[in-house]
Amino acid sequence: MIIRRFFVLIIIGLIFNSLVSWEFHLSQLRFTGVLQVLAFTGIMTALITRVSGKWFWPFTAGLLILAAYLGILLYTSQSFPGSLPSPDHNLSGMIDPFVFTKSHLYVHGDAGYDPEGICTLFSAIASTLFGYTAGLFLNNKNIGRNFLKILALAAVLLLLTPLLSNFIPIGKRLWTPSFVTLSSGATILVLAFAYLIWDLHIPVIRSLRAPFYWVFEAIGRNAILLYFGSSMVFSVMHHMILKMNGNTLSVFEFSYNWVKSWSSNPQLGFIAIYTGLWVLLAVLLHWRKLYLTV
Repeated sequence: MIIRRFFVLIIIGLIFNSLVSWEFHLSQLRFTGVLQVLAFTGIMTALITRVSGKWFWPFTAGLLILAAYLGILLYTSQSFPGSLPSPDHNLSGMIDPFVFTKSHLYVHGDAGYDPEGICTLFSAIASTLFGYTAGLFLNNKNIGRNFLKILALAAVLLLLTPLLSNFIPIGKRLWTPSFVTLSSGATILVLAFAYLIWDLHIPVIRSLRAPFYWVFEAIGRNAILLYFGSSMVFSVMHHMILKMNGNTLSVFEFSYNWVKSWSSNPQLGFIAIYTGLWVLLAVLLHWRKLYLTV
């Protein structure tokens, strides 16, 4: 099951890259991507967590991976300006072009780094392990105790952020260790309070939150479909050309101009409509119990 999911995500990721970039030549196809990262983090997390089912192991493994990644970054950055990695000088810019060649990387290697390359897998795996740890805390039926455990996990990660940023500043593009603890800690903090709100057994609150819960469940159950589908359709809208009154414009331009004709904020209006349609699709599929799983 894990192996099958790994290869399915890799294949879907390559198809996704081809459609989103509108690049159908293998010589220019990007090999790295978000879904590929999900594939690797999934299989690595499954292997690591087989050692022990206790929360302490994945959390410790995540910290060790981050520490190793920090050490590697510091060592390999000694010859860089300021002895720190940057978008122009970084480990990804050295390793990923060597493994994949520049034409198969993010913007064909012109960015100088790949946000979903080999090097950032360290951070992605650590982040996943922290999330897995939070998930283990939800197995207990004691809501108050679970909340405090998740809150403590978030606090530890957030407190580690300034410590790690003393070595390498927070950097989203390169997924620096301090960025991992910040993003993971903040996400787990939100999870803690969301868990408290959704799982409290108060009749009035339960009746009020039920519709919202159902919508969120609909989105979560078809997350891959929404991510893949919305990006694919958006790309098609940009590349599909219409001819109207002697003018040529893309489907996206046509749609945006329509929103612009009646909205004072066309960007917000277009995003609201586009997002709303995909949420509606998720709700309809959830109602029919149809889900895309990998």
